[in-house]
Amino acid sequence: MKSNQHDRILNPTYIGIGLVLVFFIWWLYSFILVKQGNSALLFPDPWMVLNRFCYNFTQASVWLAVGYTLMRLFVGFAVSFLIAALLGILSALFKPIRYILKPFVLICKTVPTAAVVFIILIMVGTNWTPCYLVFLVVFPIVYESFLSGIDGVGEDVRDALRLDMSLANPRAVFGVLVPMASPYILLSIVTSLGLGMKVSIMAEIVAGGSSAAGLGRLIYIANSIDGDTTQVMALSLAAILIIAVIDLLIYLVKRKLKAKGLINA
Repeated sequence: MKSNQHDRILNPTYIGIGLVLVFFIWWLYSFILVKQGNSALLFPDPWMVLNRFCYNFTQASVWLAVGYTLMRLFVGFAVSFLIAALLGILSALFKPIRYILKPFVLICKTVPTAAVVFIILIMVGTNWTPCYLVFLVVFPIVYESFLSGIDGVGEDVRDALRLDMSLANPRAVFGVLVPMASPYILLSIVTSLGLGMKVSIMAEIVAGGSSAAGLGRLIYIANSIDGDTTQVMALSLAAILIIAVIDLLIYLVKRKLKAKGLINA
């Protein structure tokens, strides 16, 4: 009990120290560049970026861009998660399906997203390219989380289930196997959302001025047209904050489920 209370006090403290260290290194690097005779706009210090960051969120265009980026992220993620969950469960229960899907999963894991984005742009246009890229990134992570999580269920649990029903029975799958695999699944959600956000914005940047409103389009305009490094960093900070908020929400949901005994993570 004392250890848990100790961790609850110290862990946020350590996180705070880490954040202060990040901002200090950021400020120090900017300070050194200015002292060497470079413009402060070459690598803006944290205060310049934070001021622009706060100003951005008074602009309707930035809120619209955030909405478009999140919409594409969640559409791509939702479709990918559902398909990956279904195929991951089937692969864990039936070995032939696992081997059939192995080449496709390997391709999704190894294909260079920076290269494939141009192919997808030609095939589907600029507006929905981020969704396809999010799918490619999220699918193997979620698929392997279901596969590894269910594979990791102890043989004693499997034997107990076999006494009453088949392992492929929906009650066995969704009542026992998937809840026991929840630590793997929740970790995959947190990991894949962050990666999904990055590739979604990357696709919007590559699409450039022709893409629909999104954070990536604003970053493209700030960098390639306006040459505004401060705005590029402020918009990047907004993307980081969005993912941090999503991670926090997932953490709170996870804690609620754990408190109710619905997961063992």
